[in-house]
Amino acid sequence: KKSIIAAGAASVALAAMPVVGVFAADSNLSQTDTVIVTVDTACSLATSGSSLDPASTYTATIANSAYNTNIAGSTFTVTCNDNAGWQLSAVGAGTGTSVAHMDASTEADDDIATGTTLDGSVSAWAFKVAGANGATVQGSYDSFSEVPTTAAVIAKGTTTTTTATVTATYGVGISATQEAGTYTGKVTYTLAHPATNS
Repeated sequence: KKSIIAAGAASVALAAMPVVGVFAADSNLSQTDTVIVTVDTACSLATSGSSLDPASTYTATIANSAYNTNIAGSTFTVTCNDNAGWQLSAVGAGTGTSVAHMDASTEADDDIATGTTLDGSVSAWAFKVAGANGATVQGSYDSFSEVPTTAAVIAKGTTTTTTATVTATYGVGISATQEAGTYTGKVTYTLAHPATNS
């Protein structure tokens, strides 16, 4: 009698167990998620903190037959993640007889032309740049050069999210016959990279 009850209980337990089948993948019930992230191109040029200072003015007093080849200019900081790199150009921004001249406060024919003879034997002014942290100076612009009359690339850099720097220095020579007065030279610097289409 006891054995019959035990057998009946076992039969009930077996009947309650689920039946495990074999599962086959159905390609019609499959989906692949694709995740795409875009990193926007971001490039900046700054001379003061994170912005540009349009009123950057550097002054010096020079006597006749003398010169100054260490007039400190702006130090530009460049941050650019364009995978094709970036370039910095320069061009004279004078308004007198030439965009590359130092405009005279007296008469236009007193303007100081750009040139690389900076020993005081003639009146001339020039500029040079130095690059660091990934900025490579182009051509001979690491030595005193004439101020360009059309935009010229003076420094380049490859993709970088660190800060590259380009520092400008100016040199001016004053001849024995240069009239007293104020002479103003201007150079405009512009950052470009392929994503700007420029």
